[in-house]
Amino acid sequence: MAEEVILKTCRHAHTITGQRRLCLAGGVALNCVANGRLLREGPFEDIWIQPAAGDAGGALGTALFIHHQLLNRPRRPQDPDAQQASALGPAYAAPAIEAQLQARRAVYHRFSRPDELLGATADLLAAQRVVGWMQGRMEFGPRALGQRSILADARSADMQSVINHKIKFRESFRPFAPAVLAEHAAAYFDMPRQKDSPYMLMVAPVQPARRLPVRSAARGLKQLGIPRSTIPAVTHVDHSARVQTVDAERHGRFYHLLKTFEARTGSPVLVNTSFNVRGEPIVNTPAEAFNCFMATQMDALVIENFLLLKSEQRKKPMALKPLDPPAALCTAAEVYSAGGPPPAPRNPEPNNPMNPITQVTVSPNQLRLFGLLLTAALVVCAWRLPPAAAPLAVAVLASALLTVFSPAALRPVYRILTAVTLPLGLLLSRIILALIFYLFLTPLACLLRLIGRDTLDRKTGRRAATYWVPRPANPDPARYFHTY
Repeated sequence: MAEEVILKTCRHAHTITGQRRLCLAGGVALNCVANGRLLREGPFEDIWIQPAAGDAGGALGTALFIHHQLLNRPRRPQDPDAQQASALGPAYAAPAIEAQLQARRAVYHRFSRPDELLGATADLLAAQRVVGWMQGRMEFGPRALGQRSILADARSADMQSVINHKIKFRESFRPFAPAVLAEHAAAYFDMPRQKDSPYMLMVAPVQPARRLPVRSAARGLKQLGIPRSTIPAVTHVDHSARVQTVDAERHGRFYHLLKTFEARTGSPVLVNTSFNVRGEPIVNTPAEAFNCFMATQMDALVIENFLLLKSEQRKKPMALKPLDPPAALCTAAEVYSAGGPPPAPRNPEPNNPMNPITQVTVSPNQLRLFGLLLTAALVVCAWRLPPAAAPLAVAVLASALLTVFSPAALRPVYRILTAVTLPLGLLLSRIILALIFYLFLTPLACLLRLIGRDTLDRKTGRRAATYWVPRPANPDPARYFHTY
């Protein structure tokens, strides 16, 4: 229904204006299926969709409104567009990235020549490895476009299930998008030869020549395991795909990676999905990329000119400190593989995702509040325990001084007490809840059942057959507006 409404609306706009080109924005413009149909079936020769077409795009629209309409600055259309592949977010310098990797005691390889890095990455992808890819400025918008992406070989029939289960931690049927060299897009997908889709906002059918015959009678989710084309990892059950075309001018190193992969395998298509797990935003910093890499079954990680292999990493790496403000990207100058012990970071903050106690960073204000509570508790203990009053008085004085002058020194005490009291609190809460349930709620429910008050409908005064009391729908629709 939404697709038909969009098609009719755009056809009406074409009739009124007579324009040959259409520009779309707003959340509905992120409907890739409708966009693909509009391009193939609609009256417009060309369509351009704002990459951050949702609510976030309002910031860009405000800036353009002020620049062009309030300040009367001229409009200068560009081909390709001036959106710069939507790579408008922060980037990070090589020295800052290396400092982070050393602080985490990560084992990494630093490449001085981009072609060597691209060759090593393409070899990993051709060997059916899953690679985290972080390059340049982060994308602005909901799609990963080759700056913060997880990449894999689209020719693998098992890759969709592997990435969903072992990396994204979500349902196996979730589809992935293909990133294809722009000059080969029409050979793989039913798209006009001169039309690109750099922002992954178009769905197009896979070309019939690339499709495979399907003879299986499988139904439901079992259909997902049946290869339907020569690029099965990105082909949906209806032979469609959400296409991203990659060109040299907008996508830079990502384009050259695809060219290198094509030279090694003959395939110009890669799986491109966002660099994150379910429920988390796309990674932005090297710290977030490394944490996601270590928390999943990703095989390799590429951050600018640095390559990390999962097989070389320690099982329990040190914590990663926050980065300084974003800096300009630097060019790597030498090859480096971490061998000796790196310098220990100052004030490392543990960040083990399997331990909720050490996962939280404690702020100075929280430590000051903890110090006040600790001092008060020690005062009470010293008052109630006269034999130990002297050592407790020393502890009170030390706690008070640390709270005022150096709250960071209380961090070890805070973590030790938290590690002890959290399991104890969980145990006591379960005991208390069990006592309330069995000593109060259960006898009360039995008593109500005996006297027939457990399923009594107070409005009608009749006893219902079950605890559920049916309520008829309100015949007046106007009453439902009161809810909102």
